[in-house]
Amino acid sequence: MITLPSLMIEHAHAVGRIRHLLRNGEKVEIVGQREISISPRISQPLFQLSNGEQIVVTTRRKIVRPANVDGVLQSLPDGGYRWSSHRLIDEFFEIANRDGWSCVAQNIAASWIGQFSFRAEIKQPDGSVLCGQEGLRPPQLGALHAIGAHWSLDHQPATVVMPTGTGKTETMLATLAAYGRTPLLVIVPWDLLRTQTAEKFFAFGLLRKLKVLPPEVSNPIVGVVTKRLRNTDDLSILDSCNVIIATASAIGIGTEDSLITEIAMRCGALILDEAHHVPAKNWSRVKDAFSSVHTLQFTATPFRRDGQVVDGKVIFHYPLGAAQRDGYFKPIQFKPVHEVRGTVRADQAIAEMAVKCLRDDLDANFDHLLMARCESIGHAVAVEQIYRAIAPDLNPVLIHSKQDDASEYVTALRSGRAKIAMQLHIPT
Repeated sequence: MITLPSLMIEHAHAVGRIRHLLRNGEKVEIVGQREISISPRISQPLFQLSNGEQIVVTTRRKIVRPANVDGVLQSLPDGGYRWSSHRLIDEFFEIANRDGWSCVAQNIAASWIGQFSFRAEIKQPDGSVLCGQEGLRPPQLGALHAIGAHWSLDHQPATVVMPTGTGKTETMLATLAAYGRTPLLVIVPWDLLRTQTAEKFFAFGLLRKLKVLPPEVSNPIVGVVTKRLRNTDDLSILDSCNVIIATASAIGIGTEDSLITEIAMRCGALILDEAHHVPAKNWSRVKDAFSSVHTLQFTATPFRRDGQVVDGKVIFHYPLGAAQRDGYFKPIQFKPVHEVRGTVRADQAIAEMAVKCLRDDLDANFDHLLMARCESIGHAVAVEQIYRAIAPDLNPVLIHSKQDDASEYVTALRSGRAKIAMQLHIPT
């Protein structure tokens, strides 16, 4: 058995990167092995796999893929592998260079037509999903039908209110798969969310696992914008992708009105994620330019951080009471701490209680994390020092939206190397 890494197309662009997941990583059985010459003096192992492919496995960084061999897999010091080359990657670039990225993206979008199933999950009396009856949750299904109904009538900006934890991101993915309005521009408020959202779109998230998309359906081509769009040449990334993920600063702040209008003309739909985090003055120019484009605003609350109400017609509102009723929110165990609010002694007492609860959970074999939400970077730094003094073995980390290395800390949390996070969000 060998664990194959995913097959990912990567293409650099002036304002970011374009990526397309051809195939997920998978474990495949080795059914045969022999040696193959890669040069007059050098031979390497050639594996015959149960999926019908033949791959060369080597420690060498670069070798030319031999004829009739599907891929070259480089063995890494940590025991993993990465692709040096693969037939499917070469074939994709051959088609993209011949027909153009825009044509490839259009063909992928066309392949989704009729493939999406508005399938609802079926639960047992205890709240668990019946085996084989996976599907969309009630809030996801309701939001999707509301979106379809709204888009059949007009282009007025629409707001979808879904509490955190009810499946908002999967609803955005399902909107793309079900209605196929591409290229879809997704605007998020900060860099870390841009990365997380792109990772979801690469593989259509959980849609295949939920059985609303068949396994063989193609993944979207995803463009991640990391620099501000400054001229019409930069807009070629819109034509090359099915989905473009960008922060509000890359699209709205400082961008000329004529360029925003040109962006809107090239988009099939616009999604503003975490709409309550984007100040109204930054969003209004984009909203006006996209007045003729199908626009959705996703948010957990109808109130912005600047105190104003999120504009746009609310077409679906899944309330907290419904989320509790449907079992998406679990009972909260309140642990009182008696100290004067806003003092160092209060932070110390809260940290001691929180760490005790976390250690109790870890001792009970729960894979839990602790998150301390702070209102400023200065406060977060001070709180982090408290947690480091109390629990250095749990590797507390500070995460905020202005960090260049925030993704490294998120990786540490996901891998279990860190168990405590100080977190805050700063709108761009």
